[in-house]
Amino acid sequence: MRRQQRPQLITDADPSLAEEQRRRKRRYVSIMAIPMALLLAAAALMAAGQWWLALAAMALAAPLPTVAAVATNAGSAARTRQRFHHQHDP
Repeated sequence: MRRQQRPQLITDADPSLAEEQRRRKRRYVSIMAIPMALLLAAAALMAAGQWWLALAAMALAAPLPTVAAVATNAGSAARTRQRFHHQHDP
């Protein structure tokens, strides 16, 4: 079985703005699925009378929207810094 090779890139150009936005949206939605699941679990736990577990799930869910926003934007910022240093190295 022959391995399929990835094509070589002939440029170090950035991805298009549309591609970058799609990637960031996918990352944000995937991270935000975690607090949504935790909040649904908290509701189910409250209905079952497990208040302390429900509060723990809500406490875990609370900081995740901020984490999602920072994590989504961190990748593009790191690439920008790397590109800047690469272009300005002597």
